[in-house]
Amino acid sequence: MLSCCYNYFPETIRDDDWSKLLKCTTLKERLHQIKFYRLKEDKSKKDAIKKQVKMSLKERCLDQLQSQRYITSLLLDPNPCLVVDCQFLECLSIRGLNLTFLQLKYLIAENRLRQQPWPLYLCNFNYHNDIINDHCKRHLQFFESNHFPCAEISSKSFVDLFAHSNIVYLSPHADEELDEIKGDETFILGGIVDRTNEIGLPKQASLLAAKQANVVARKLPLDKYIKFVFLKQFDALHFVCIPSIRHLKVHLEWKSGTKLLTLTAVASILYDVYDSNGAWEFALKKNIPRRNVKSAEEVSAVGRLKRKRINDYDERVMRELLQRLHENSDR
Repeated sequence: MLSCCYNYFPETIRDDDWSKLLKCTTLKERLHQIKFYRLKEDKSKKDAIKKQVKMSLKERCLDQLQSQRYITSLLLDPNPCLVVDCQFLECLSIRGLNLTFLQLKYLIAENRLRQQPWPLYLCNFNYHNDIINDHCKRHLQFFESNHFPCAEISSKSFVDLFAHSNIVYLSPHADEELDEIKGDETFILGGIVDRTNEIGLPKQASLLAAKQANVVARKLPLDKYIKFVFLKQFDALHFVCIPSIRHLKVHLEWKSGTKLLTLTAVASILYDVYDSNGAWEFALKKNIPRRNVKSAEEVSAVGRLKRKRINDYDERVMRELLQRLHENSDR
């Protein structure tokens, strides 16, 4: 019925995609999943066209160079390690799982592009979960190639693979801030996407994981270098809330969204702080997403109008669908 009243419906839906739709608990979540299938379908068509052209010699040489750099970082370069804790994947919604695997894909790709890549691991990975394995095959196809070294996947916990004294679990809910990066740390990032509110996870999931593993938990020094300014509309009044700031060193204001960063943003901040010998101001200003440093009033009017039209259309589709379902149930 949704295909009859929704213009952005995919041309084909696979059997396993239907099973994921059935697991969606709300109509809104199901609609988001349908939109995701259509976006993926459109992208596949574009990728199919690109694959018709053979990879050039330059691209093959570049791929070999990136692989060589990563292997060198594992064997010789004393860089910090980056670990994604994948124990949360089983608790994510379908949309949250899709977004998280996209973040993992970008994280791995950006690390490979570095002049000196960091050793990268995905720990606590459940190979026995069919849904997770399916997402891994879709988004992380390069793991199936022995000629494309980029990261290591393990079902073991990070405490079993790395020295306990070097482990630092990064959590936005930690009490203490990360002051410096020495070079021998193993940084743990929780495999949780920042854009969805996951019902199956506690609000401080990463901090709880650090406590359960009995490892050090630290948060990025956002409060130290960024002024948080939120404009909230309540009836006709605006309230400005500015938390206490201890050492404000950079004119960067966080104006919208929570203090939860994407996996790629956190990794990029760590890279730049390490490469610049502790220039937190530079790293934060460079890598904080633009959506967080612009208030709603500063966002492009065209962008706001486009999002409003999309949201209004989704609302109309859901209302029409519910009305049709109600009419059919009365017959």
